Amino acid sequence: MDPCVNICIPVYNRIEYTLKCIASIKRQSYSNCRIIVCDDGSTDGSAEILAANYPEVTVLKGTGSLWWTGATNMCVKEALKSGNENDFIYTLNNDTELFTDTLETAVNLALDNPMNIVGSVNVFFEDPSKIEPSAFKRTNRLLFKKMPVRIHKLGDRIPDNKEFLEVDAFSGKGVLIPFSAFRQAGLYNAELLPHYHADTEFTLRTRKYGYKLLYSYRSKVMSHQYLTGSGTMNKSFREFTRSFNNIKSAIHYESVLNFSKLAYGKGYRPYLYWQLVRIFLGYFRRFFRQSYNNN
Repeated sequence: MDPCVNICIPVYNRIEYTLKCIASIKRQSYSNCRIIVCDDGSTDGSAEILAANYPEVTVLKGTGSLWWTGATNMCVKEALKSGNENDFIYTLNNDTELFTDTLETAVNLALDNPMNIVGSVNVFFEDPSKIEPSAFKRTNRLLFKKMPVRIHKLGDRIPDNKEFLEVDAFSGKGVLIPFSAFRQAGLYNAELLPHYHADTEFTLRTRKYGYKLLYSYRSKVMSHQYLTGSGTMNKSFREFTRSFNNIKSAIHYESVLNFSKLAYGKGYRPYLYWQLVRIFLGYFRRFFRQSYNNN
């Protein structure tokens, strides 16, 4: 029997997107799937609407303060309780939709080796030929050789000549993970990384146990990228600096600090400082580019 793919989706409101996400899962060519949703304090009736429309979906109730990491962990723990050892976890956000062959393609690649973790390429919902970066790789050309950097820029085109690429880390939208990886490496670090970077830190951690991370260009997840988190693209400098205290922001300082400590150990400080420099440089580059385009 084909292994079961347990699709773990943390949810906070946006029921209209959750319903579209689940509808796309129901259209999958790979049929042995179980959907587990953690509704972490939604106020739009998400749990009740899901129960009415998809009674077969497992809906867990969070405390309202789990954030991405805690809610995903709750789903993962539920899957591990009742699944078989050859089953998979597939982490997903509710602001995504799948192509009909997304899971089948990822599972086929994962089954080539039991130590494979497969990340689906994230693409723009409006233009599925364009990539939303979600995979990272170390390069010897950098001064900081331990730091994984994005292998694509926002809007890069999917390469025609590659099926997949081995990388060093993923973010968590569309990652197929064997049960054994959680058994060996543990869950996502909800205490230190409540909302951002826990997915990347987890995949870095699994590599220490011998897992290969394969970034699949043929298994695609459509992403409403403008809905995710609290971005910095069009913010004033004051709003940008406030994002360092916003847990929903990718530049939340405490999360960036904790990720640096977990990923780089005692020698984390140069990596932390360089990451902060890159954050500021990225903001000002976008700011001046936007100012130039508006003139």
